Formats: sequence, C-alpha cells, structure tokens
Amino acid sequence: MRRSERRNNLQICPRRDSDTGGSDLWSSTLPLDHGGAPNTAKVTNMIEATDREIYFLKLKYSVIERIFLQQVVYPEIRELCINNGCELVVYDLQLGLRDEFCFGYILRSFSQKIMTQCSSPSRRAFFTLETRSLLLSPRYYLDELKEPANYVLKPVSANIEKYLNDSEEVYREGYRQWEKNMIHLQHVLLQRSPLEFQNNVCKSVIHESLERFIFSGVWPKEVTFWLRRKFSDRNEGTTNWSLNANFFDIAVDRIDDVAQSRLESLADRLSRQINPLQKLDVKVKWSGSGINPDEGHHADYLTEFCSRYQQMLLGRIEEEIQRKQEPDIRCNKSVSRGLTKTLYQEIQQQTLMCQNMAEHFYGKERILNSIETYIQTGHVDNLETAQGTIRPLVLHGVAGVGKSSVLAQIANQYCTLEGWTSAVAVVRFVGASTRCETLEQLLQSVREHLSVLVGLPVMSVYEADGLSLDALLGKVPPETPLIVFLDGLEQLLDDPPNVSWLPKELPSHIRMLISVRTDSTWMKAVQDRLSSSGFLIEVPPMTVDAVIDAINSRFSQKNLVVPTEIDTQLRGQLSISTPLHTVVLTILLLENGIALEKKVTFINMSTEKLINEALQFLEDSFSKMYIKKIALYLALSRYGLADAEILDVLSRDKDVMEGIVPYQKSLFRVVPCLLWLYMKEFLRPILLERTSHGLLIYKWKYAIVEDAVKARYQNLLSNCEKLLLSYYQGTLKCPLFSKKKPSIVESIKSTLDANMCHIRSQNMQYAQCFNGRKLDELPWLLYQRGELDELANYLLSMPWILAKLSTSGLMVVLREFDMCLSKLPGGQRRAGVLFVRDLLSRLAAICCEDPKQLPIQLHLRSKYGDIAVPDDLPMVRKFFDAYENDPSPLLMPSPQQTKMMGRVYRSLASLDESHVFGGFFNFRNELDHVISVSPDRGQIQVWNIRSNEAVRTLVGLQQPKDVKVCDTYKAVVLCSRELKVYDLDSGELVCSLKGVLNIRMPFFGVHDADHTIAMARNRMYVNMMSNVTGEMVTTFKVGEDRFMDSMLTSENGERCVCGDAVQKPFPLLVWDLHKRKLIYDLRIQGHEFLTKVSAISKDGHYVTCACKRHYVLRDEVIDKMLLYHRTLMFVLDILLVSSNDYYADEPVTKTFMELEDPDPTFIVVYDLQSGSLFKKWKGTYSPTGVAMSQDLVVTGHEDGTVCVWDLVSGSLKHQLIGHSRGPDFLRLSNNGKRCVSWDGTGRDNTIRLWDLEKGVCLGTFYSGCKISCCAISPDGSMVLVGLPGIEKLVTLLPPGESQPVREGSVFGDASRSGAVFDVSE
Repeated sequence: MRRSERRNNLQICPRRDSDTGGSDLWSSTLPLDHGGAPNTAKVTNMIEATDREIYFLKLKYSVIERIFLQQVVYPEIRELCINNGCELVVYDLQLGLRDEFCFGYILRSFSQKIMTQCSSPSRRAFFTLETRSLLLSPRYYLDELKEPANYVLKPVSANIEKYLNDSEEVYREGYRQWEKNMIHLQHVLLQRSPLEFQNNVCKSVIHESLERFIFSGVWPKEVTFWLRRKFSDRNEGTTNWSLNANFFDIAVDRIDDVAQSRLESLADRLSRQINPLQKLDVKVKWSGSGINPDEGHHADYLTEFCSRYQQMLLGRIEEEIQRKQEPDIRCNKSVSRGLTKTLYQEIQQQTLMCQNMAEHFYGKERILNSIETYIQTGHVDNLETAQGTIRPLVLHGVAGVGKSSVLAQIANQYCTLEGWTSAVAVVRFVGASTRCETLEQLLQSVREHLSVLVGLPVMSVYEADGLSLDALLGKVPPETPLIVFLDGLEQLLDDPPNVSWLPKELPSHIRMLISVRTDSTWMKAVQDRLSSSGFLIEVPPMTVDAVIDAINSRFSQKNLVVPTEIDTQLRGQLSISTPLHTVVLTILLLENGIALEKKVTFINMSTEKLINEALQFLEDSFSKMYIKKIALYLALSRYGLADAEILDVLSRDKDVMEGIVPYQKSLFRVVPCLLWLYMKEFLRPILLERTSHGLLIYKWKYAIVEDAVKARYQNLLSNCEKLLLSYYQGTLKCPLFSKKKPSIVESIKSTLDANMCHIRSQNMQYAQCFNGRKLDELPWLLYQRGELDELANYLLSMPWILAKLSTSGLMVVLREFDMCLSKLPGGQRRAGVLFVRDLLSRLAAICCEDPKQLPIQLHLRSKYGDIAVPDDLPMVRKFFDAYENDPSPLLMPSPQQTKMMGRVYRSLASLDESHVFGGFFNFRNELDHVISVSPDRGQIQVWNIRSNEAVRTLVGLQQPKDVKVCDTYKAVVLCSRELKVYDLDSGELVCSLKGVLNIRMPFFGVHDADHTIAMARNRMYVNMMSNVTGEMVTTFKVGEDRFMDSMLTSENGERCVCGDAVQKPFPLLVWDLHKRKLIYDLRIQGHEFLTKVSAISKDGHYVTCACKRHYVLRDEVIDKMLLYHRTLMFVLDILLVSSNDYYADEPVTKTFMELEDPDPTFIVVYDLQSGSLFKKWKGTYSPTGVAMSQDLVVTGHEDGTVCVWDLVSGSLKHQLIGHSRGPDFLRLSNNGKRCVSWDGTGRDNTIRLWDLEKGVCLGTFYSGCKISCCAISPDGSMVLVGLPGIEKLVTLLPPGESQPVREGSVFGDASRSGAVFDVSE
C-alpha cells in the first residue's frame, strides 16, 4: 500500500451541511447502534481522568442533538464545574469527522482506548478480519505489523479518487459511489458469512463498547447514561429511503429486519443494565426532512431533550464535584506532620517525573555499576582520592544522551544496595514542576525537603538566618543515609551559572548525583568548583543493539513485531544513537513501517530531522495548519496545556478551523477532539505529562523538540502567541446568556450564525478557587510578547499577588518579578516593581505560610514599623492601600501598644529572645488580671490587661513553668521540679509542698483552697498535700507496676483523671477526690487513649480524650490485613472497684456497649457520674488539641480545621477553617462562647479568635516572628500574646470591638500596685 493512501486514512474534517447522521457499518459491516424503527438507541458515558477534570465520552449521537448538547447543556455544566474548581471535558469522538473516518479502525481504537482509561489497562483495539477473499482485497490492506497479521479497511481515496477533489460536487459524487460499494460489501458479508462470523466480527463500535464496558460490569451504573430518541407518525409508504438511511438500518428499500432484531436484543439487555434514573426517552415526530430545528414540534423536542438531559446530568455532576472537592487526606496528613502543601505537591511531581524517565532507560549497565559503586563506597570504580574525600558525582553527556533516565533508574533502585536500603532520596528534575525552573527555586525546594528530614519547620528556610544547603546536610543524622539527585542543571534559567552552593565535600552517609550537558557553561563551572575529575562520569550514546532492543520492546508493547526487512536495515544502517533519537525513530517506525513498503529512509537522520519527519507525517495525515498550530501552542505555553484548553484555543483559531472545515458553513464551530487525541497518542513518548492545579497538562518533554517546532513554524509564532495570550486574558469572548434567557433554539441559532463556540471564562478567581492556569500562563506570555508594562501592572496588583502566592508559591512570584525587571526600562514603574519584589523577599515567611496575612502585615509595618512607602511611587502606595479593601478580620493591638508593636516590626531580625513569656494563666473570679511566668528570668507577674501594666512582680523563683490558682490571690507554682505556694498579692512564699515531681511529667492540680494533688516522681502514686503546711495528706496508689502518663483535675476539684501507660489496653483512671477513691478504670479493648489530647469539664462531670486503635503486629501480612481489610467489633470494659479500697486488686468487668467500625483516631467523651461512654466522634483527621466547656467540645485536627461539637446532642455545630496546620492549643473564655486557637509547634504561626455560637472567625494575628505563648482573656474580649524580646504582654482586639471599661479594677491591696518582690531563698 502506498504511503499516501495510508496517510489519507487519517484525514479528518467535520461532516457537511447535509449530513445529519450516518451508518456505523463501515467499521464493523453491521449497523447496530444508530437506527431501527421506531426507536434509536444511543449511549453517553462519563469517565474520570484526573482529580480536577470530568470527562464525557459520547459515542455515535445524532448530529443535531449533539450540537445542541455542545451548545446548550455542556457550557452551563462546565461553568458549574469551573466555579467549583473542576474542569469539564466533552469527548464527542465523531462530531466533526469525515463520514468514512467515523467508520475507520482509528475511531474504534480511540473509542475503546478512552473508555479503558477509567477501567483497566488494555491493548489498543483495531477492527480486524481474519479471512481472505477477492471481495475484500480492494477495500482492505494486510497489516503485517500485527501479530497475527490483520486486514484493515482502506480509506475512501484508495479506491475513489474523486473523494480527494477540492470541488464539493465532485467530492459528494465520490462519497456516494463509495457508500454504494460499502453497502454492497455489507450485504455480501451478511449473506455469505456464517452466523458465528456475523456475531463475532460484524459488530459496531458501540456494540463492542457495550459488551466490553457496560455488560461486563467494568463501568458502574452511576457513570452511564442512556438517551433514546423515539420517532412517531412515520409513514413508511412515503418514506425517503435515502434520508431514512441516516436514522434507520436500511436493506435496499426496507427496514433491515436482521439489524432491527439485533438492535432490540441489545436494547433489552441495556435496559436491564442501566439505572432507570439515568435513562432518558424522548419522543419526536417524524419529518420528511429529518430533525429540523425550524419546525415547531422539533424545536419543542430539542428543548425537552436538552432540559431533561441537563437535569438528569446535573445531579450526577454535583456528586462528582463534591467527591473531587473532598480534601486530599494523604496530603493534609503529610502537611500536618511538617510538610507544606507546596512541598508535598512538588515531591509528587518529581516522583512522577522520575518514574516516567526511568521508562526510557536502555542499556548503560556499566554506568549503573559505576554509580552503584559510588553510592556504596563514596568513590567511582576503584578510585582512591586524597584522604578519602567524598564529593558529588557528576554525570555529563551531549543533549538527549539519556542522563536523566540513568539518574531516574538509580533513584528507583538505590534502596536495593547493601547498606542503603533505609536511605532517603531527595530527587529534583529541573523543569519537572512549575516550582523548579531557576536555581533559587531548586535550592529552596531541596532545603525545604531537607528541613523536614532533620526535624526543622519548613518555614525556617525562608527566615533571614535560614540554614544553607551545606548546613542542612550537616544536620542529617548518620543513621539516616541520604542521596540527593539533581538533574539537568543546564536547563536552569540562570545566566551566568552559580555553583557556590555545591558542596565540595560530603559526609560519609550522604551522596549527591547531578547531571549536566557536557557543552554547557554549567559543566565548566561545576568542574572548576569540584577541582577533581575523579567524580565525573560521561554518559555515552546508545549502542546499535541497545537501540534495536528498545525498538523491539516498544513494538511488543503495542502487540506488534518489527518486520524482518526493517530489522535488517536497522542493523545495517544504524549508527550510535541517543535515547531521544531512538524514541522518535520508534514513533516513525510504528506509524510508517508498513506504508513505506519495507524501505526505511530516515534511520540515520539527525534527531532534529527525525522530529521534523514526525511533524511532516502528522501534517500529511491531518490538516497542516492544525498540526502547525497545536505544536506551537504546546511549545509557547509556559508549563503546558490541558485537554480542555487545547480544544478551546483550536476552536477559536480561524486558520485551524478553515483548514479542517472546507465545506462547513453552519454547523457548530468546534475542533474535532479526535484530532488532538490521536496526536497525543502518536507523540506521547516525547510529551511531558504533569499536573497543574488539578489538571493534567501536556508540553514537549525535550527542549530540542520545542526548539525544532519553533524553528519549523517560525512564521506563525507571533500569531499563536497573540491568540494564546488573548485566551488567558479572556478577550476571546464566547456567547453568554443574558438575564432573560432566550429559548434553546434561538440561542443556538444565534451562536451558529456567529460561528462561535463556548470557551472557558478566564476570571482570576471563581466561586471556590483561583484560576491557577491563568495565573501561571499569563505573565509568561506577556513577557514573551514584550508587553512589560501590562506585566508590571499585574505584579503591582495586590489581588493578583495574593492569588499567585496562594496558587503558585513565593518562588514562582519572585521569578516573574525577575523576568519583568530583566527587560523593563528604568523609571517609576521599574522602581515600583523592584520595591515590591524586595518587600516580598523580606516577608518570605508570611508569603509562604499564610499569604492572606500579607495586606495586614504591610499595613501594620508601614504604620508602626520598618517599611516606609516612597512618596514618589504612587503605584506602590496603591499596592499598600489594598488592606483597606481586605475583608479578612484582623486582631489589632490595643491603642496603648502601637509604639511597642512598632518596635517589634522594626526589630524582627534582632529581637532579644532572652525574655520570653512561658505562659499566661487566669484567676478564677478575676476578669481584668492574668498571671504570666518567665522561666528564664525566674519571674512571675500579675498584669492588668486593661492598662497593660504589671501590678505585681515576683522575682527570684527557680524556673517557674506552671501556675494553678487555689484561692483569690494564692497560687501553686511549679518551680523546676518543686511546688510552692505564693500569695501573689503580698508577694510572699506561703509554703513549699513536700516531695519533687517527675522531671518529664510534672503534673499537678488543685483540689480546694487548702489542698493540691500531684503525680509522684515514680508515677505510681497521686499525692494530696496541704497548701498550708506543705505536708502530705494522703496518697492514691494505682497498683503494682502501673505508671501514669497524664493527669487532669476539674476546676471544682472533685475529679481527677489519669492515664496509665503500662496496662493494655491503656485505661483512664478516675478518682473521686472528696471520697479519695478510684471509681472507674475506663478501657476500650484493643485501643489506647492519647492523653496529650484530653480535657475535663469544670464541674468534673465529663472527660474527653483522643483514642486510637492499638495494633499487635505479628507479621507483615497479618498487620496489613488488620489495618486495611478487617472491620472489627470492640467491647468497652468498665472496671468497677470496691468502695473500701483506693486501688483495684480484682476489678469487676462489665460489658457496657460496642464501638462499631472505629477509626484509627477519634474523640470519646465519658460521663464521669455514671462511668459510661457518653459520646464518640469520628473525623477524617486525627485530633491535635481539645478544649471543653459545660455544653461544648472544641477539637483541632491535623488538616487545620477546628470542630465545635454539641456535648448534649453530639452534633457537629461548626467546622471552622483557617489554620494551615493542626492547632494544638485551644483555650475557651469563661462563658465558653469564644475560643483562641494556635499551633504551638510553630508550623502555623497564626492565632485565631473564634465565635463558637456563630461559627465565625473574629480575627487573625500573624506576628512575623515566633510566638512564645498566647491565651484568651477571661471574658473573651481580648487575645493575650507573648512575643520574644517584648517585656510586656501584647493584647489584641477583634475589629470593631474595644476594651470593656469596669470600675474598681484593682488587684488586692491598691497600695502595692506595681510592687516588685524578691522571693529568692
């Protein structure tokens, strides 16, 4: 078969005006999916592609109905998806195709391939015939690449040359001749072939799809819809059989009974399989002209059809959106343990890239052996270096030689090397993600990763004194081997190269592998830096045998074999090659081998020429303009394009549409999606797939391919850049409905007349999310087009910067500032851009941790602190004034503290941390005063929170850490390991309590004004001591060999609850302090209590605690089975003790209730009056903190949410969102109506004040420096904060509120106000 004939089999253009349907017999010789009197069965299927895209695959639909769905139903649903952070992609595989192409094997292949993406991996399916005959030979060619060889239908042009004529009249005559021949072929096959052949081979595309996906149960019912059109009032006696052939199966001049019988059987099976709620039957009156929207009854039919289908579809779409909006549990759990979401996504992207590159590894075993030797010994081969110095290993070679695949292969298998099985890998491929393009981005990403490994907060790398790469490597413990992979340094957008960060020496447990192109400036810089050639390995080109093995492997994956003639040519003509050359060569061989009549002419072409050959093949196969434009769009985009974006842009490209629509005048203007799907499959080995803001995007994987595309189509570069820029600017307008929505028929007619299609709206922010794709691509396109003033306007816009920081991160934003400054001429605009760029760098920690705080911080620092806005830069002043429009509430310092806050913001980098508050503590019946402790200074102070003055100061204490108020002015203070009672009014030591506490668990509480209870040093007893004499009063003994790990005491002193860390299952021990006895030993079989997350009500009636399942690991298999597959029933054991004993010698077990299907970590509440389990709350994320009032329980969780539970009903009242990490510090006001939350670990340095009744955030505070402690005032009106280096507490007020004024707010004896007492002993 000639090459031109094979290529013409791929030619595509939309149907002509007169085509309203068509038979599917040409791909299968039997039309079972499109017609039949009086009903017509059609199927639409929904499939899922990525975590933010919803795909629809539509097979064989009537053209008019499909156009109306594309124009009326899907645009509204797409807007719904976009506003909820998803994307809708409609794959109508036949809309817009040439008639004969609808029946070809390529459509059949892609129909099943696209459907298979959501089920299980499968080989590409083709239409085949396994018989030879003279009738078939003119219309089919033998494809010997298949194993076994198969017959494939030839294109129309192979037998009818008129079909290729530019004249529409000649073309249609050729098409009619071809159609007549194919109908004849169908009848011959049906009459002469056995029944078994008809049943197995003579099937339509949709019939095979139904068998393979629907009837087999591969696809669930909820993702399948059945739309059926029913004709009525059809007079068969006056039927236009030519027209009927577009809607029914016709045998000469009558309805085909055989086809109708098969159709009825198929419909019957389908009706039993499809959910009745997802089945749509619509009646339509038969017309001699087919479906005509101008006829009234047909307009009504189309209106009903679209409305009912949209209503049916919306419910399923909303469920899908809700599912996709569910939080990424794995991501949020990782974030709660120290990662940032940005770092988590970066690691995911790099892992995907590593796996992808490893697939292209061929041969090079010697290189692998040398690298493995380096990892195990620190040297290459047997090289002995001076003093055994270990240096980074450098892989170098020419472009496309396979350096990346070598590194990827090592990264995938290093853990099999002896001594490195537990090693940790930090892998970065330059350009693999949107956050790894410059050296600054690369190093920052690696430093973030290393900071997590060594136990430092990720945000610490953004601080002014953040650790360098060398310093972080030095902190990696020797017991944790580490390998750092850095690939493609020459691709970094930095000139000249800077390698001062590259370590000259490495610790013995650390290895570093980097790759760089031999002829790049980076290679020379690296060589000069390392000053050693012993750690350089050159990656050689592939050998001929390796190339042939790679080609054979690729063919076998496609279930194909390389013809003997081609294999001989390869071995005789092929010279040494590179992996990229091999990949492109394989692509061409797969598509052209049989068509080239066993003679391959491009074997020894250069890689650039091979790429051009592949592009030429696509141009010959499709519309040339289409191939040129799509190749350029992929090259010109910054990070790549998603499916929906590609179809949008192509459909609005006039040159593309005119090139593939030679006769179309009135049909819906949309590019056939099969064009892009085929090209994507054809070029998949050289396309880079990665995710961006939840969408799967595509871009050229190799820079050499991108350069070749730009060079080949240089004359179209400017137009493509302009169109792509207009797309993301939102100036490619699409018709939208006005408030008074026209009828469906009127709206579609107006759009058809305008030759327009619906495209994605390009708002910066949608209802539920930012438009991350616009935020990523628009600055790059403006930069490429040289529109620097407009780019500067975006960079000086606070809403734009906040959106960019929230979606892309600080490093990407700084990169865009640098791009703009590299070409922006001098003047006020340049000065403003430079000023804002430096400002964001200084506030890096805030920008990364909580960008929403940026306007607030700029306002505070410009008003009180270290930032002065230049008067000659009005655009910068406008940037700062964005705070005035910021709707987020801010906790503001009281008016008396503005000067003090100015000092904080002016001296953030040099604050003296020698004075740090250790905590704030409230009095029981005092609203205006609080207690603070300063362990380092040995100081306790009593503060008037209204005047912000210290009314009492006690100095000379030994490391005061904790305070429990026992009387109006008396308090028990934990000093080092001892308890002392002080009169805070008179500044006197009342007494020292007998004994010392456990240094790790110094737990104590107040029973009443005269007694304190404390856990003994050996953790086996609870002691009660007198606050008057300091002597021991009594002891509560838990039991032999039982050790407590926590202690809670109710505010009224009636109940004490301790956790036991020894007994299995871990119990909660409850004492009645008045009766001085153990009343409950609470356990849940197979579980353990996490007493670090626990609280007790003031009256001692309830205790709440986190609880998780306890696993006994026997072996790996049993552990996995228990963890993932078993649903167990647990029994709660309540241990009752004798009222005459202080501890239980022989406890009585009582089966109380069952806990069904427990989560690994959940919250339980016990009623301490009855000893029963009162409430159990299961959440998606483990709790990190808990607080309790008389009627509410407030819990913080790993994902940063704060949940408010009703203690009586057990319902979830509010789920409060705002923290980026799980808050472990929760404190309630005295009335329980307000709560302050904070992450004491420092991973989320924001403090938030919540209204628990309304479920709203009253205000947020971010200091810009480490917060030492915080609290809420007793009346809930203020938040109290301790900052390092600040000797006074900071009081913060919600917006719109002022300090309540109370008369007589005096602490104790007024004459002692401001007194300082030295209580040192």
